[in-house]
Amino acid sequence: MAGRSRVKLVVALVLLVTLPGCLAKSYEIPTDELRRLVEVPPAQRGQAVRAVQRFSTATEPPRAPSWEARAEDVPPDAGNGDAVYAPYQPRGHVGYVYIMPPIYMGFGEPTYYARSPAVGGPVGQVGGPDFYRAMGNTGARSSRGDTKGAAAAIVAAALAAVLVATVVLAASEGARYDGIVAVHPHHPVHLVAPDGSERLIGLDDLSAADIDGRATALVVADEGAGLWQRGRAPLDRTGLTWQFGGGWMMQQVAKDRALPGYVFHFDLGGFLSQSLGLVATFDAGAGADTYTPGDMWFARYGAEFIWLPVHAGRWHFGPRVGGGMQYINTGGGDWGYLSATHPFVTVGVESEIAMTTRMAFSIRAGGLWQPSSPWSDTFTPAVQIGLNIY
Repeated sequence: MAGRSRVKLVVALVLLVTLPGCLAKSYEIPTDELRRLVEVPPAQRGQAVRAVQRFSTATEPPRAPSWEARAEDVPPDAGNGDAVYAPYQPRGHVGYVYIMPPIYMGFGEPTYYARSPAVGGPVGQVGGPDFYRAMGNTGARSSRGDTKGAAAAIVAAALAAVLVATVVLAASEGARYDGIVAVHPHHPVHLVAPDGSERLIGLDDLSAADIDGRATALVVADEGAGLWQRGRAPLDRTGLTWQFGGGWMMQQVAKDRALPGYVFHFDLGGFLSQSLGLVATFDAGAGADTYTPGDMWFARYGAEFIWLPVHAGRWHFGPRVGGGMQYINTGGGDWGYLSATHPFVTVGVESEIAMTTRMAFSIRAGGLWQPSSPWSDTFTPAVQIGLNIY
């Protein structure tokens, strides 16, 4: 019962801390992107804007007034048959369906007009690899018995907490949009100062004088004529990382015996660059002998270096090496009881497929060596799949 209580307590705490991180309908425009936008002709600014979706826990700006064309921006009829464009009205059946954060279903193509009828017309898809190439990617030792149940309950509680946190992070940090959006040139921009005061300005009216590096620039998806997501930025690993996975492995329990089982793996650390990372690791697993009543379970902690220098599109590949300490508890089979702690070394490779700008699916393969154990001449394999969240 004590083990169940620990599990419930840890899961409740994780939910309390992480569930508020749902996604919002507002997006932040980085300062560097604002500086780039003011150099773009006003009528073209909405075609490609780098923006990062915010969390629902962030304070939302007051809603902008209903969006309408300004009379002074509608060119007069030249009298020669030229079309008269209302520069701030989308043309055709375009819009969005706002279901709930973070789901937006855009339809149609936003149409952009210049302030003069001599220039304008529809704009196709924007963003993607060519756009980013042009911009730059801104982008514990114990004996077998009663202590086994207590230790296993602690490990189970920790794994439950990590699993819940991984699901929540995948649905929030991993899923949030970071990339190119398209809005109307006159889409309202909320400039929020550090003291909370706000100034509202049209994107096409933004000037260098409005950018001081302190105000936060926000656009809201269901204001103006709507917002269209035009392509996520490439995978960005730099900074903190959270990784969780599981799979199959072999665990040595005697010099001439290895048992198959399952393993769960958790990493928490950071990447110093796009390809090089250092993480603290935690593993736990269990297994059983097919032919005897023997079983085993283990827990490991340590650190690993991750280097992913090979990439092609969304696919990334490289080695992982590390080490630490392992506690193993076995018994019931023809090899006798075992409760021991040994250092270990891990060597393997990781293949990663980017799913969003901040999340990737991973496949790991490798093995474990315990140089000071009675089976120091063995190397046991493991294969795992998981999610990497950056």
